[in-house]
Amino acid sequence: MPTQDELAKSLLSDPQVQAAMAAAGQDAMKDPKVQDAIKQAAMNSGSALAEQIKAQGPDVLKGVQEKALTMANDPEVQKKAKEYAAAAGDMAKKYGAMGANLFMQQVEQGPTGVRLLACLISITSMVNSVLTVINPLSLLSPITYVISAYQLLFAASTALFEMPNDWMEKVSFLKSYQELLSVKCNFLTDVQGRGLFYIFQGSLWAGFASLTDLLDLAVTVLMVFIGILHVMMHYGIGPSAVASQMRTYSGLEQQP
Repeated sequence: MPTQDELAKSLLSDPQVQAAMAAAGQDAMKDPKVQDAIKQAAMNSGSALAEQIKAQGPDVLKGVQEKALTMANDPEVQKKAKEYAAAAGDMAKKYGAMGANLFMQQVEQGPTGVRLLACLISITSMVNSVLTVINPLSLLSPITYVISAYQLLFAASTALFEMPNDWMEKVSFLKSYQELLSVKCNFLTDVQGRGLFYIFQGSLWAGFASLTDLLDLAVTVLMVFIGILHVMMHYGIGPSAVASQMRTYSGLEQQP
């Protein structure tokens, strides 16, 4: 079974923790953002810490977090965190622009591209929900666990209305569930209704999002964006016009 030091080091190796430490500098141990990042990393940690909590009780979690905070004040640990943050920043600039261009290219395809994006964003929300639901540490925060379970159901439901029909025909259960939703939750069949529901889902994720919890933050932004796009489509504002404005404000080059 891993020692407390080994578990603390695994928390400090989390990318979000390292980013928070790099920003905090010498006062990493006292910085609330570092403390929050370590707490989030512990909640999302792998089976080693989860198994130890099962064996020794939740008190071990507090001990590991305190140990990680103490280690965060080590100058060598802070140096490595800054080196990691610099490398991650360079990668983010390089691939972030590529990802943004690909995203907007999909928006520019019109309703078909928006449906695909909405489906992928819903699946991303489902994955985020599953990661929380299957994590035994989530049981320490029942509200988070319950909301994540609801979000899994919500995202799965909206994804059904964005999937290509030929996908639906291959799984009779999904088709039956979609027909049930069409009757009981008729607003999902309307582009404006789905848009408002996407915004609602995004607002729920916003309750967990922070600069140290990037997956929740990303799902929040994507859900709200795709929701607003759906509502704009309802009022006759085309996706291509939205993408064109986004390129202008972001400085991304127009793709052929």
